[in-house]
Amino acid sequence: MLRSIKSPQRLERRIVVEIDENGGSPQIVMGGEHATITDNGVGDYSVTLLVPAARTLQAQAVCYTAARSVCVTTRSASAVRLVATDLAGVAAESDMCVEIIAMDSEDET
Repeated sequence: MLRSIKSPQRLERRIVVEIDENGGSPQIVMGGEHATITDNGVGDYSVTLLVPAARTLQAQAVCYTAARSVCVTTRSASAVRLVATDLAGVAAESDMCVEIIAMDSEDET
């Protein structure tokens, strides 16, 4: 006899946003239908979702510019802040890509 299996949806969205630094004026070149970008200063960007999640966003980012690294510094249910630095740890402009995981369920039960 088969028992019923209950498996609630996790309501997960995966959003990939590619950022082109473009000489001091960052632009979203992929994922712009899901997010906007704010330039907070040299190598410091906030990516804000057009539709916020129910919980704090999870994110990972990579730099496309040589000799640069990027760190996700703060997260909320609607935005992530990214800071790019050079090898000496100094803020630096960089092209990058961030994958954002947005959970639209209040919890995982």
